[in-house]
Amino acid sequence: MELSGSYLSAVQLNMTWPDTHVLWEFKNKFPFLSLIIPINRKAIIRNSLSSTLKKAESYKEVADTFLFDLSEGRGIPLSVEGTREFLQTFSVLKEKERICLAIEGGLCAASL
Repeated sequence: MELSGSYLSAVQLNMTWPDTHVLWEFKNKFPFLSLIIPINRKAIIRNSLSSTLKKAESYKEVADTFLFDLSEGRGIPLSVEGTREFLQTFSVLKEKERICLAIEGGLCAASL
C-alpha cells in the first residue's frame, strides 16, 4: 500500500467472507481506503440472497461496497433478474448503512 501513495482509493478483496477482525486491522492501518467485498457464487449462502444479506450485515462496519459478481471473470452474461434481486435485497444496507452496491461481469448491450 505504501507504493500506491495517495493514488489508491479502494481495494477489492477477492476472498469469500474474509475475517472481519483482519479487515478492522486493515481499516485502522489504511483508513483512507474503501473496502470492496465481492458477493460471488461462493459467497451466496444456501442459494439465498436473504441469508447472504444476514451474513453481509456483520460486515457493515468495515465494508464500503458490496460487489455483486456471479460472472467471476468468466464473461458470463449478467442476469438482469438476478441483479435486480440482489439490488433490492441489499438496498437496506445502502439506505440504512450507506454502503455502496455495485455490479460487475458480463455486461453487454442485452444486459443493460
